[in-house]
Amino acid sequence: DTTGASFDYSGEGRNANNTNANNLQEALEIRNGENHDNGDLVFKNVNNASFNINGNTNELFVVQGNSNNANINLGGGDNVVIFEKNPGQNVNVNVQGGDDVLVLPGKMSDYNFNALNNLLKPS
Repeated sequence: DTTGASFDYSGEGRNANNTNANNLQEALEIRNGENHDNGDLVFKNVNNASFNINGNTNELFVVQGNSNNANINLGGGDNVVIFEKNPGQNVNVNVQGGDDVLVLPGKMSDYNFNALNNLLKPS
């Protein structure tokens, strides 16, 4: 239940279109440029992109704009994935063990959660 929850993250994201990140360092490079500054994984648009961030770190992954044909694979930490706008076509979010949160705009009935196999805890 995320009612009343607040998720703080830094600034406006950069585009992550037509890109592939195979680890957290590569994802941070896409987010921050060559400087690899620490920070949240906040992106403006994520289209035709794949993020494979393994490990047991707690990650915050935010898509502020549009998303289509995207795979977001996070590791076993307590991850938060936020879509500020409705995800588009062929957007997949995969997580491993941990207490993960998926934040979507709109109502639960706007989405198909069949793949969660009764793991969903609606608010």
